Amino acid sequence: MKWLDQIAYALLIIGGINYALAGIYGLDGIGLIFGGSDSIPARLTFTMIGVAAVYEIVEARQILKRLPRDMEYG
Repeated sequence: MKWLDQIAYALLIIGGINYALAGIYGLDGIGLIFGGSDSIPARLTFTMIGVAAVYEIVEARQILKRLPRDMEYG
C-alpha cells in the first residue's frame, strides 16, 4: 500500500469509531480529545477524515489493483 492509502485508511477508522461513539453513546470522541467539536484541531481532524473519504472514493479502483490477488475478496 502507498503511504497515502495507509493514512487515509487510518483516518477512516478513526472517523468510523467516532461516529459509532456518537451513535451509541451520544459522545464526540474527537471533540473530547481536542477540547470541543468547534476547536481548530477537532475541525482539522474532521476535515482530514472527509478528505480521506473522498480520496478513497476516487482512488478505489487503483487501490484494489495494487492489492495482492488473494486479498481482493477475502
